[in-house]
Amino acid sequence: MRRLAVDPATLARLVDEGITPSGTFQLVAPNAPRSDARAIVLARTREGLASEPRSNGTSG
Repeated sequence: MRRLAVDPATLARLVDEGITPSGTFQLVAPNAPRSDARAIVLARTREGLASEPRSNGTSG
C-alpha cells in the first residue's frame, strides 16, 4: 500500500469534494495538519461554503 502525505488544504478539499482514495493508497498526515484540516472544514461548513459530498464512484 502506498502512503501519501497530504497538507491541511488538500485534506479539506478531499472531504469537501467527497473524494475517497483507492484501496491501494493510504493518506497520512501529522496530527497538526489533520487538526488544521478539521478546522478548515468546520469553518467552511459554518460559512455555508461546504457542499454535500459528491460521489466519485469509488469506495473506501
